[in-house]
Amino acid sequence: MFTCCLCAQIFVVLVVVLVTFVVVITYVCILPVKLSHSVLWAAYHFVVGHWLLVNVVFHYFKAAFTNPGHVPEVCVSVHFHVSISVSRMTD
Repeated sequence: MFTCCLCAQIFVVLVVVLVTFVVVITYVCILPVKLSHSVLWAAYHFVVGHWLLVNVVFHYFKAAFTNPGHVPEVCVSVHFHVSISVSRMTD
């Protein structure tokens, strides 16, 4: 149980670090190059990139920290009554 919780926490931290690296590299390397080509193209990358970043972060944390629920305590039992009647036709 402890190993599973520790592993899950490590993966959450790993995802946060990797997404942070992608954002930093985008700001340091890609955005200045796009800004030198065209301001409109850089603005487009900025808006779309932040839209995707917000979606990734929101959905990841909702998936990581939402309680998955549990199986209901009451189990409905269903019984089937099957009757097969075999009749033999005689001539």
